[in-house]
Amino acid sequence: MCPATAVVLLLPLAGCAAPAPTPTSTSVAAPTAATAADELTATSTVLDRGDEDGPMLCLGLVGESYPPTCSGPQVVGWDWATVDGERAVSGVTWGDFDVVGTWDGRALTLTRPPTLAVDSAEAVDPVPPLPPADPAKAPQVDQALTDYVEGTTSDAGTLTAGEQAGRLHVTVAFDDGTLQRQADERYGSDVVVIISALKPV
Repeated sequence: MCPATAVVLLLPLAGCAAPAPTPTSTSVAAPTAATAADELTATSTVLDRGDEDGPMLCLGLVGESYPPTCSGPQVVGWDWATVDGERAVSGVTWGDFDVVGTWDGRALTLTRPPTLAVDSAEAVDPVPPLPPADPAKAPQVDQALTDYVEGTTSDAGTLTAGEQAGRLHVTVAFDDGTLQRQADERYGSDVVVIISALKPV
């Protein structure tokens, strides 16, 4: 792991101790047509352990083992035969790609052919620099961290949660603004910063 600050990973990383079968194309629907307003995009590691889970989008932290480990939502319509630049070790296939698709809350369905990512560091855009946080809100930050770590918030899609500059930064698969509003209502403004890994095209 190599986060910029101490981060708590809330989704368990999938292990790769035992070699998995060589991955093949998943038997799922092909990329579908969608309006631009429906499409979301991300630059992310796509990893396939060759099991029934199929290719997954590593929107959270990626373990720096070889092969890497991660957890994330399924990528519907993925076909390794149509992409370049992937690597394969011990039955695990992975690579960094720009993906575009529609999100149903559980999986990303491709709507355009994926392309090899130029810079995987852009997987989640950094939060713009923020002014110093109000020290008086430290108790709310601590409570929010506890709630997100224990999974007592209403959001079931938390990927990572960690304190930065006096605020709790929470990465989720996708937020259209609803989760940020809920956090503000629960803990007060400028306590929790919701970061959406998937963004509008």
